[in-house]
Amino acid sequence: FTEKRVKYIVYDYGGQSEYHVNHSIFLRWDNSIYVVILNLCRFRDLEGNVLKTPEPLKLEELSCISDKYIYWLKFINVAVPNDRVNDGASKAHVITCFNCDQLLIKTGSIIIESAKTIISQTQNDWM
Repeated sequence: FTEKRVKYIVYDYGGQSEYHVNHSIFLRWDNSIYVVILNLCRFRDLEGNVLKTPEPLKLEELSCISDKYIYWLKFINVAVPNDRVNDGASKAHVITCFNCDQLLIKTGSIIIESAKTIISQTQNDWM
């Protein structure tokens, strides 16, 4: 390997709908890698108050992550410049991560494995 400097810039868009217009401005950069983070825990109660301890999603709630994931894949791919697609490059380079509490990591292997399966199926169906 030869030593080579790489310049990178990280933007945290947060995912809130009120900022989606701003997202599309910055998603147009060439040679970008997009990281989609999906929550496997609930961090707020139904009234929007922050929970003292995150609550893991239940198995029956996992279908919502597939919908959110598809939304973000579409959003990213629409924003990628058309010339990358025309040159035969893939539409977008996406890394998918899960955000969860340590308790879920220790005790929630069924939730995590089910989420991995859902995401894998979504990628196979959509990408």
